[in-house]
Amino acid sequence: MRGGEATERMPEIKINISCDTAAAEKMLKAIADGADSKLRAGLSEAGEMVKGAARGLAPVDTGRLRNSINSTVEGNTAIVGTNVEYAIYQEFGTYKMAAHPFMAPALEACRDSIATIIASKFTD
Repeated sequence: MRGGEATERMPEIKINISCDTAAAEKMLKAIADGADSKLRAGLSEAGEMVKGAARGLAPVDTGRLRNSINSTVEGNTAIVGTNVEYAIYQEFGTYKMAAHPFMAPALEACRDSIATIIASKFTD
């Protein structure tokens, strides 16, 4: 600006963006509710896969151990296990008996597929 010259103002352009937070919260809750059921479906499928692998690897005498292996989903956790009292001795062995692991190798065999199964529930 020189001497007494007036400055010329540039025109302003403004855009106001607002959000209805109640609607946004409702939408996020719907997404979260759907995510929970999708996660549980993925966990259920992954648990069944690990159960099948464990049954395939379990040592068999009478078949009781193999048939006792089950899978459940509790909260956000898939649980694969057995209630047969001698399962732990088969898995880890004793000082008199060599280990015949079946649960840990089943999980290891399925490890890469578990994430893929769960992720697929969110892309269907």
